[in-house]
Amino acid sequence: MHTWTPQTGKNGDGWKYQYKKDNIRGFQQAHQCSSWTNDYCVFPLIPITGKLVVDEDERAAKFSHANEIAKPNYYKVKLDGYTGMSGIKVFPAEHKITGDVHNGRGLTAFIHP
Repeated sequence: MHTWTPQTGKNGDGWKYQYKKDNIRGFQQAHQCSSWTNDYCVFPLIPITGKLVVDEDERAAKFSHANEIAKPNYYKVKLDGYTGMSGIKVFPAEHKITGDVHNGRGLTAFIHP
């Protein structure tokens, strides 16, 4: 029983998603049924640009709850400072992932069946 979740809390600091926080530290596949049950062997992914930053405090991206949609089966957020140069969409019912990257010379799209 794993699920993808945004992570606003620090690793090992209770719940992965803490509503009062305004930074996303990453997105990870987690198995956490309670705040007192630790989640082992997980790693966060975060879509940021620029130099590689490994420290979770330094790589966190600001966001606003006004730019967030959270449902049991759906999550969407616009991170502050998003450049719009790329994007990805997942269509679970169709078993399809689509995305695009703007490389400065035109738009490149990909579809993974």
